[in-house]
Amino acid sequence: MNILLLAPHPFYQDRGTPIAVNLVLKVLSERGDSIDVLTFHEGRAVDYPNVSIYRIPAWPFLRNIRPGFSWKKLVCDGLLCAKMIVLLCKKRYHLIHAVEESAFLALGVNWIARIPYLYDMDSSLAQQMIEKYPRLTCLSKAFMVCERRVVQAASVVLPVCEALVKRIEPYHPSKIMLLEDVPLLGEPTDSSFMAKEDLKAPGIRILYVGNLETYQGIDLLLDSFALALKEAPQTTLFIVGGEKDHRDFYHHKAERLG
Repeated sequence: MNILLLAPHPFYQDRGTPIAVNLVLKVLSERGDSIDVLTFHEGRAVDYPNVSIYRIPAWPFLRNIRPGFSWKKLVCDGLLCAKMIVLLCKKRYHLIHAVEESAFLALGVNWIARIPYLYDMDSSLAQQMIEKYPRLTCLSKAFMVCERRVVQAASVVLPVCEALVKRIEPYHPSKIMLLEDVPLLGEPTDSSFMAKEDLKAPGIRILYVGNLETYQGIDLLLDSFALALKEAPQTTLFIVGGEKDHRDFYHHKAERLG
């Protein structure tokens, strides 16, 4: 099977969605499918049998593409669309595996060329936009209409969690297959000992790993943790990930909360 995988992010990088896409590529490659990956210009090269990587042009002002919506990402998505058209003119694909917002590109291809697509849904883009830009709340219904259309037209939707399943069920998609993230660790070690001795964190330990974009709810997490400490003072919260400016911002907020 010839598969076009649209990955609208830097690839490969050690962060959420690229890690998941890398696992998908590994499985498809082992299965013997022919996969063309179309992705952004940033990221490390990966090498799998039957997998070809195509990248958008590396324009000088398009650097450090971060998670979430931004004008840089919007430009990159436009370049991704142009490159996708070139690939579609050169090769016949049986399926498009569309990650996140690239599902809207796949929807357009489905209308024109009748190529089915699979929507790899790591988040609700409609919800993400409103949470990052509250002023766009007035457009929430329009965002939901767009989200409903791209979900309904997909041959399969692969939400990453139960919360997304519940969100899209009212849209009546053709098929939903829950595809949760899997741990990449080996056999468990004596992590309790490591946490107590190396991190000096007795009592309850809470760990968050991921980016620190606004839509992740880190503000709510810190506010809630400040309240929890009053009831359970022997509790430690570890937050791992994010860009330096986000880490500095939340470090100062944690200090203000005490």
